[in-house]
Amino acid sequence: MSCSKTIAEIQTELSQRWTGQEKSKRLKGNTITYIPWYEAVSIMNHVTEGHWDYRIVNAGHNQISGKFEMVVGVTLYASDGTIYREGTGSEDSSTDNYGDYQSIAESMALRRAFTKFQLGIYMYRK
Repeated sequence: MSCSKTIAEIQTELSQRWTGQEKSKRLKGNTITYIPWYEAVSIMNHVTEGHWDYRIVNAGHNQISGKFEMVVGVTLYASDGTIYREGTGSEDSSTDNYGDYQSIAESMALRRAFTKFQLGIYMYRK
């Protein structure tokens, strides 16, 4: 089963501003605005009528960088076809950030894959 919208309609809707779902935080002296992973999932569920899925493509520690890296694949099921994109995420294994390094890397990878469908793309255009 697929969404009642076309790929183009989904991407157009995802590219709009989602100011109600945005959060801000200070990072290295700068204020950054972002969409948390749970809000991104909620937006994706709304726009695609729940017709999407994702999987972890690859995950593990990079011996060179010392970071935990993850690749996530997201598939959208639109009325005119299926579209697939991947995103990457990484986190230092010794992070003292909120959450563990695996969940931080997964959150980053998922949001980056969503961005390739245009979700939050406006945040990169400053």
